[in-house]
Amino acid sequence: MKKRTAFILLFLGLWGMLLAHLAREWWNNPQYGFGLLVPFLCAWFLYEGRDEIAGSFSAPPSAPPPRLANLLLCAGALLLFPLELYRQIAPGLRGFGVGGAALILTLTFWMLKHLGMKKIPRVVWGAALLFLTAVPWPTTIEVAVVQGLMKFTAQVSAEILYWVGIPAAPRGNLIQLDTGIVSVDEACSGVRSLQSCLMASVALGLLFRLPGKRTLALAAASQALALAGNVVRALTLTWIAAKQGLSAIDRFHDPAGWSILAAVTLTLYLIGWKLKSPESAPRRACFQDIFKRLDWSHLPRARAAFVIAVFSLAGAPLWYRIHERLEPASAAPSLRWSPAPGITVLEFPVSEGILEQLQPTTGANYQVRSPEAGNGSVYYFFWEPNAENRIGFFHRPDVCMPGAGLEPQGPVKELSIPLGSGMTRWYLFRFKQGPLRILQAWGVWRDGDGQILNFEGGWGKLWGQQLQRLYFIKKGKRIANTEIASVAIIAQPDDEVKMVRLIQSLFTFTNVTHTANNPPLVGS
Repeated sequence: MKKRTAFILLFLGLWGMLLAHLAREWWNNPQYGFGLLVPFLCAWFLYEGRDEIAGSFSAPPSAPPPRLANLLLCAGALLLFPLELYRQIAPGLRGFGVGGAALILTLTFWMLKHLGMKKIPRVVWGAALLFLTAVPWPTTIEVAVVQGLMKFTAQVSAEILYWVGIPAAPRGNLIQLDTGIVSVDEACSGVRSLQSCLMASVALGLLFRLPGKRTLALAAASQALALAGNVVRALTLTWIAAKQGLSAIDRFHDPAGWSILAAVTLTLYLIGWKLKSPESAPRRACFQDIFKRLDWSHLPRARAAFVIAVFSLAGAPLWYRIHERLEPASAAPSLRWSPAPGITVLEFPVSEGILEQLQPTTGANYQVRSPEAGNGSVYYFFWEPNAENRIGFFHRPDVCMPGAGLEPQGPVKELSIPLGSGMTRWYLFRFKQGPLRILQAWGVWRDGDGQILNFEGGWGKLWGQQLQRLYFIKKGKRIANTEIASVAIIAQPDDEVKMVRLIQSLFTFTNVTHTANNPPLVGS
């Protein structure tokens, strides 16, 4: 085993990196907060199933691992340098979690095979599946699922209310009542309920030692219970709002959520208990018995790969630290609120729900009136320099507005608007709700650089995003401030020209973003 210390350290280090990457999302994103418990549950189930693990080992293969294994490990260790450079630029990119989990679990199974495990036992497969339930979904998939679930929950709740004599009409994720509008948010019908119930079903399958088909049936039941719980919670709160007014929701929101969560969990437990088969208590092997069966000589030494990995992982943050000392991030915003004479402005507080979701350093909401463009609504948010202040990127108009009952109209258009001495990148969205037509301009900047975002898909925009990230890697700039601005007006003839003039009359820009030293405005 001592001769394989480098490989073991490399293996444990990769697991540590993956857990650290996932823990950041588990800690900061309530949708995946349950993930903080999953590694401990996996370890406990593996400990409880040590008898099954011990019985799966036989004599290890007689031949040592091929040289190709050492070469692949060295190549992978060398790739850690560009991957870590990229990850530190986009620490919230979920592809690292999904891809890292798949690769490291594959490496784990490969290692077990070369240690003499003739067949992967059920408890190991179960622990791997349990771990995967805590890996955040890719953002594109999550957004589509969340939007669909919110609309589904709102529609079903409104229909049931109408059956019992309470007038209710669904509008996206909103329910229109006589007493006001109730919003079905992500906490009531999002990924959290589906993913946490899926995690609970896999955990119960391991607890009751259910075979694969029964665990699959329990997982299917968990998803049905999650959807039913979402509808019951939304229906309960909407009925309370219809009877007692919108203000009553705050008193019942959390008690309703916890009560339904307890009911769903208890029901899932009873289903799992009913599905379990009577079996004799297993013989408990000790870990000493397991280690005696292992022959570490069949693993690669991986000394070169370990050294390369250490230099790769140390070199990436060193690259950024050197550049950040030479060019620190700007603590001041580039986009500044500066309404021109003749513009009527009323400032309103930003709702607590928006501030809680986006967590900006500062936020502002203005209602404006322009002689040319008419009435408009403006939001502006600023985040101080940080490598992880990108949560606003995921709350875009194409994500949030359909959830509020507004239907997208046509493709998203990119627009370059000169403000002062700088050129700013904005995206134009069109929405409709009944006879109402809305034009919305939205933009996001990091240290004054307009960000390239992919709304319509296609390789051109995707390549533009990667070029921009490579630009920040080249500059060694992983920490930057973030600004997001949104301006919405009623659609009208020549509204794009009026939108440009309105933005120019509301903001000034202090950074030069479209120069030879900055990335071009792709698509403009």
